[in-house]
Amino acid sequence: MRKAIIEIEFSNQVKDIVKIDTILSKVESIELIEILKIDFEKGLKVVLSNINMKEEYTIDDIDLSDIAEIITILKRDGNKYTCLIKGQPPFSKYKGLKDLSKKFDLNIIWTTPSILSNEKMVISVIGTNAELQKFLKTIKLAGNIKKISFQETNFEWQSVLSCLTEKQREVIIEAKNMGYYSYPRKIDTDKLAQKVGIRKSTAIEHLRTAESRIINNVFAGY
Repeated sequence: MRKAIIEIEFSNQVKDIVKIDTILSKVESIELIEILKIDFEKGLKVVLSNINMKEEYTIDDIDLSDIAEIITILKRDGNKYTCLIKGQPPFSKYKGLKDLSKKFDLNIIWTTPSILSNEKMVISVIGTNAELQKFLKTIKLAGNIKKISFQETNFEWQSVLSCLTEKQREVIIEAKNMGYYSYPRKIDTDKLAQKVGIRKSTAIEHLRTAESRIINNVFAGY
């Protein structure tokens, strides 16, 4: 199983159907938290999302008629609203939209990050290589793929370290266990290098590379 994180530019037709330009005139971003229900036959989705409004607007200023309904607002923090949303495309208004929706009924897991903003649209899915290829072929019907990245997925907490080499994992785990990331630090790079039996310059290189890979892996798509 692999995770694909896709940045896509939707076609003008898709933008018109889901009112992207209208929504983003008042919204900074919509970020998926979790998909609770999905039915491609009916085009129905129930999702938990964070809606970040532009400063001069509130959630009441969004017009989602014909495409979605905000079932309830669970939490508000300034301009950020955590909402339960039911979405359903206007099949009756657009010929072929229902057939397009059915094409996405694949053996994949829809996951995060999935973000809509003025800067980008990011969609993330998990599946086998074969299913991901089917998804990429299908998503191209909705627009142009601008960027794509893949991550190995094993559904364990240790998977955040799967992007590292064996030596990088050894060094950064030892650094964490010995207090290198405590404040104040309990060990410096000289002692860390001695502990793992490598030169100081090599230890620093492993740490910096590991830190960069973990950050890029965790925040891919953001």
